[in-house]
Amino acid sequence: MLIINLFNKLNRYLVFILKHLGIWILTSMMLLTAVDVCLRYVFNSPITGSFELVEFMMALIVPFSIVFCASERAHIQVDIVLEHFSKEIRLFFEFLGNILSFFLFALITWQTVIYIAEQYESRLTSAVLYIPVYPFIGAMAAAFLILCFLLLAELLTYLAETVFKWNQSQ
Repeated sequence: MLIINLFNKLNRYLVFILKHLGIWILTSMMLLTAVDVCLRYVFNSPITGSFELVEFMMALIVPFSIVFCASERAHIQVDIVLEHFSKEIRLFFEFLGNILSFFLFALITWQTVIYIAEQYESRLTSAVLYIPVYPFIGAMAAAFLILCFLLLAELLTYLAETVFKWNQSQ
């Protein structure tokens, strides 16, 4: 249980960092858009490349938000069928969903890392500001890796509790 607690503590720290990075990126995106709109309509001089910057910021906000929602267990669930089953069956389906989510996001993380290498080798940049794309893909991969850590911690906690209950019943 000590290892699981340390793993959970690491996850909370990583989610804290992503949450605050997301807050600052979202604030910057809002201010950039507001200033760009004001400059466009008042002085007829928009900020060059503001659309690209907002796109890159959105590429960071979305995975960071997914990780934060997963840590808070704030994703939407529809329990019309499962609410009629016992608590053990609901926990089993939650465990099954976590396993499937873990493997899905592990696959996404793996493919994103491969995509980083491809984009780095191709030297792809944005059209106006010539910002390299691969660091943003790397940040997405890091966020999905942290999501995998969260899902793995939930799986390990569930397994530890199940083994503990099983040992208590014998």
